[in-house]
Amino acid sequence: MALGGMILAMALAAPAPVELAALRLRPVATIVGQDLTLGAVADLSPLPASLRGAVAGLALARFRPGQTRMVLSAARLTARAQALAPGLRPWLKTQDGDVTVSRATEAAPSLSSGFAGRCVRVLRPLEPRAVATADDLEAAPCAAKAAGTGLVYDRELGAVRAARRLDPGERLAAPAAFALAEVRPGQRLSIQTRVGPVAVIRTVEALQPAQPGQALFVRAGDAVFSATLAEARP
Repeated sequence: MALGGMILAMALAAPAPVELAALRLRPVATIVGQDLTLGAVADLSPLPASLRGAVAGLALARFRPGQTRMVLSAARLTARAQALAPGLRPWLKTQDGDVTVSRATEAAPSLSSGFAGRCVRVLRPLEPRAVATADDLEAAPCAAKAAGTGLVYDRELGAVRAARRLDPGERLAAPAAFALAEVRPGQRLSIQTRVGPVAVIRTVEALQPAQPGQALFVRAGDAVFSATLAEARP
């Protein structure tokens, strides 16, 4: 996707400094398995590394057998996380709105088999652990030889990563569509801020992967704040 077609819409025109390091729940999340964890529904990058690892696996809700979608109150989820880990309170405040969570099939995140012959070709080099986006891959016929398994699903990030160095031309099993990010960390984006009738557009750096409609943290100079990735303009 061209840089010019990607616009971020800020939720707040002038976020207060105290909110810069706050944890924000994503409005939409997709998980594998029954348990919705804090790491699957919130960006944990504002936390100290020692705390981040300790709370990523906190189970906030669970799918019933056969259930594939839940709409949960953000206030309920934050209250649950605060009760399980009181040390989160300085970063995690009560939030409004709902969080919609979908449950994917168990096979989808493996990205190694079961895709009914669907494959992709790597278009540009990807270093190990790099987040893959739609611009890095294109649909391709599967070769007679089994497709490689160079892509893995990172549950905490909610995105697909390169399991090893991937070179242009390699054919791989196609990743599940829900797992492929539109934006990767470090990517330059345009952000639109509205103050009354005035719109100001500036360039920022994405700090996490995201799909259209998802919230993500971005950096502009020394400031870090939350924005929402919008759909591409026609």
